[in-house]
Amino acid sequence: MPRLRAAQTERLTLPSSTEQEPAWAEIKTRATHGDVSVAQNAMMQISLADFALLGNGQQGMPVAPQAKLSEFETSAFQNVFLARMIVDWNFTDESGEKLKIDRRSIELLDAQDVDHIWKRVQKLLPGRPQKDEANFGKPSPTSTSVGAMDR
Repeated sequence: MPRLRAAQTERLTLPSSTEQEPAWAEIKTRATHGDVSVAQNAMMQISLADFALLGNGQQGMPVAPQAKLSEFETSAFQNVFLARMIVDWNFTDESGEKLKIDRRSIELLDAQDVDHIWKRVQKLLPGRPQKDEANFGKPSPTSTSVGAMDR
């Protein structure tokens, strides 16, 4: 009978790493359904906020759906998903306390470090084949055809 197991991890040395201050992040080597769902929910919260803003809160107000994910939706998915996939790192605050791995801390990382982690994590995402994209209003953040996610 198959058993659920904790995902294995791998340690990435980050581009901001120096000999004096090594920087690393340990990530899961596979994404769980929960990881993807929580990140998609964060993205959906942005979509709903966009809809409310565009519709100005008026019922029956026609709002054309976007064909592409917005930068805000992409960012929400990426930051929450990274927070779920990173299991450890060696970043600390000014007092030397290890920083909590969450969306807020990820937003403080160097862009090159986020890009480095994201490129590795993105390969672990369960994508929707490009041929299936036509059946949906927007591309999936995990689809193989989402160029905005490929930083």
